[in-house]
Parts: sequence; C-alpha cells; structure tokens
Amino acid sequence: MTALSSTVIKALAGNAPTRVKAEIYKRLKELGIATDRPTKRGTKGFGRGAIPVWISGSPGHSANPTVNKARGSNPCNLISIPRAPRQTSHHRQFTIGLLNARSAKQNDQNADKPREIHDLIVDRGLDSLVITETWLRQGDVDNIAVGDMTPNGFSCKHISRSTQKRGGGLALIHASSIATKPLRKILYNSFECFITSLTVRNTSICVVAVYRPPNCSQPAFLSDFSDLLGNVIAEFSNIVIMGDFNINVASPSPYADRLKTILYDFNFQQHVTDATHVNGHTIDLIMSLTHEHLSIKVIDVDSCKGR
Repeated sequence: MTALSSTVIKALAGNAPTRVKAEIYKRLKELGIATDRPTKRGTKGFGRGAIPVWISGSPGHSANPTVNKARGSNPCNLISIPRAPRQTSHHRQFTIGLLNARSAKQNDQNADKPREIHDLIVDRGLDSLVITETWLRQGDVDNIAVGDMTPNGFSCKHISRSTQKRGGGLALIHASSIATKPLRKILYNSFECFITSLTVRNTSICVVAVYRPPNCSQPAFLSDFSDLLGNVIAEFSNIVIMGDFNINVASPSPYADRLKTILYDFNFQQHVTDATHVNGHTIDLIMSLTHEHLSIKVIDVDSCKGR
C-alpha cells in the first residue's frame, strides 16, 4: 500500500466541502430538509451483467422475506443474482471392456450367450466392448446373434476367422455416439488382429484387438507382435491393445519374459495383474501407450468364469 504524506492528506482535507453551522443544520433538520437522501447504488443497470454465483440454501432464511424496518430495506427490492450451475464434472470416464466369449452365438451349451453379452454392456455401463473368440462366421449367417448382443444405441463391427475352422473371430461393440473408424484387419500368420480408432471427447484413441490361438508358434507371435507395435506407434499417439495372448505373464517363462521385454522396449504398460483363466493364468491382457493426460484403470468384472 502506498502511504500518503501528511502534506498530501492535509491538501485533500482542504478540498473537502465546508460543513454548515450548527444552528443552521438544526433548523434544516426541524424543517425535514436535512434528512439523508437514500442512494440508488446497486440499481443502475438492473438485469444486466449479473454475476453468476453458486448459492446454497441456508435453513435460517425465510421463504417469504419481509421489510426490515430497522434498516429501512426491503429484500424484495434487491437485485436478483441468477444461480450458477453446480460445478459437476462433464467428463465422465470412458469405459471399455474386454471379454473372451468362447462363442458369442447361441447353442446348446450357452443358449443365451448373446443376451449375456448384451446385459454385460448395459449393467456395467460400458461405452465399448472388445470381444475375442466370437466364433462368428463371415457374411450374414450370424446376424441374429449380432443383433441380440448389441444394445440399443450401440453398433457392432466384427471380423471373422478367414478359414472355415471353428473358433477365433474379433468384435467391437461401441456406443453409436462414439466416432469410430472401420475395423482394419491386420494379417499375421501367428494371430488375429484388428485396428480401429475411437474419438472420445476430441481425443483419438487407437484400439488394437488381438487373439493368438494357443497352437500358434510363440516365437513367431512375439516377432510378429513386435512388428505390429512398431507400425502402430508410428501412426498413433494414444494406443490401447487388448486381447487373448495365450501367454501366461503371471508365470516366469522365456516367452512371458520376452513379451514383457517387448512392451518395455516400446514403452507400453501392461495393466492386468489378476488371473483371467479358470486355471489361474493371466493371458487376457490390456496394455497402453499414451502421450496425453489419460488415465487407464482395469477393473475385474468377473466375466471369465469357466474359461
């Protein structure tokens, strides 16, 4: 604060208006002329430039204000300040699930599997779900199953195994409000794979789905997977890779160690730590590489019982 010198203060005081004599003031008061004139501060520009304020009600305030005669004011005449909306977050978490279905079709052993997938998406509030081992066939043969497992407001895209052998197949079910690119099938001999891009709140996220059949060569897979990572990171910044790798990362082995080394070399983080198989194996994995402020949390929804 800047201090004013006594000289300046005196000079300012000298410019103040001269007070009237006491006897004159007394006479003016008797005539009612000396009554203080009420000011109009706060009324200029009524309704314009109102300040948004977050107001929480207080139990001590009456719903029917009355005139406060002691102060000469009426709360009914006060300027109304519009209430600002509560500061709630508009950035709900984006949730994506991973499920090894071992057939998303109806059959004697799992007569209502499409409905179970449908209910999983709805009950868990998922925005999207990656499914491995759909066993869906090419063309329109399994359209009924696809329709039954896709909730209202969602879309389903799937890629079938190229051969006629049973098994395999990948699918993505996502909210129709999420912009997605068409599934791009990546051809490797050692595993099935698709790549797509989801746009979530103006952020593009590359989603890669992987299924490695257990009878495919692990050394060949690790070589092909390393090649895949190199291609993906050259094209995308935010990447989530998820699927059934059929390599138990919870048990020390040359192949599990090699997979971890590949992820480390490419700066990927593997998020799944609990068992995803009935035998206690951790083979369904979720890994990510992000260059933006994105947080990924894996929650076990206990949907793989019986695998």
